[in-house]
Amino acid sequence: MPPGTQPLRDEHRELLPELELLRTAAEGIDSPAAVDLVSQALRFLTSRVLKNR
Repeated sequence: MPPGTQPLRDEHRELLPELELLRTAAEGIDSPAAVDLVSQALRFLTSRVLKNR
């Protein structure tokens, strides 16, 4: 692996738990906990993903 891509790989690895949260929120959308999961997912998207655009 080229050393220049390692920082990007590290950042992606760090984001994996939040990305799994998105999957959990989508899969559980009919559950009572859906509101909390979607709120967490929205915070992740606005604070981490959109910030890095």
